Amino acid sequence: VGPFTSIYFGCLLEDTEIEHSIVLEQSTIRGVGRIEDSLIGKQVEVSPSSALPRAHRLMLGDHSRVSIA
Repeated sequence: VGPFTSIYFGCLLEDTEIEHSIVLEQSTIRGVGRIEDSLIGKQVEVSPSSALPRAHRLMLGDHSRVSIA
């Protein structure tokens, strides 16, 4: 967990790096490498996929903004 990061209660972060981000309560982030400049909501699960072809799957609300590298 890097600088300027807030992790709320009941969260699990495993095998990942995170900085400049907020993770709300009871969220799980596992094995996804590095996350930065992000807001993760309540009871969210973030994990890698082994499915092929590899692709980004997004569920975005109104007026969202996403940058994908």
